[in-house]
Amino acid sequence: MKDKSIKSSEWNVIRRCAEGDSDSFKELYDMYKDRVFTTSVRMLGNLQDAEDTLQDTFIKIFKNINKFKWKSSFATWVYKITVNTCIEHLRKRKKDGKIVDMDVYSDDITDLSDKKSAGDFRMIVENEISKLPEGYKTVFILHAIEGFKHSDIADILGISPGTSKSQFFRAKSQLRKNLLPYLEVLRNEL
Repeated sequence: MKDKSIKSSEWNVIRRCAEGDSDSFKELYDMYKDRVFTTSVRMLGNLQDAEDTLQDTFIKIFKNINKFKWKSSFATWVYKITVNTCIEHLRKRKKDGKIVDMDVYSDDITDLSDKKSAGDFRMIVENEISKLPEGYKTVFILHAIEGFKHSDIADILGISPGTSKSQFFRAKSQLRKNLLPYLEVLRNEL
């Protein structure tokens, strides 16, 4: 059964992929690669890890596209695979004892005195998001940045909508607390 939220052209690409049409795999990849990569960068905080996760995510999508049941939107299904792949990567990295190289945030952002642009503050916010506990970070990214409803996040993560809302609230509270010193410096400079 076709999901009503999916455009006809997208549905045709998904159907052709499920039938094994290799040209459709490229189309599907082009439709979702930017969103998958951006989410991976935000969750992992490392460009190389995000590139690896992008590849792993699409391998899983292509291998399992026949298992998509149309019970949720296709985008939700893609995000579920993306988030789970990122979580697997984080767990493996933690198990291997690898230190995270936050190459996405290459500047030393602890000194805000010479930072005045919105882009610099955005980088600070991104860094603070990357420091959130895994659950908070995932829910925050999916809700505040990617725009998913808590019911969709619950489906993606296998949690209740209440848990999603709670983790989002805690993530916001922690971000507010961590960003307050930066905001005070900016306010004093204006």
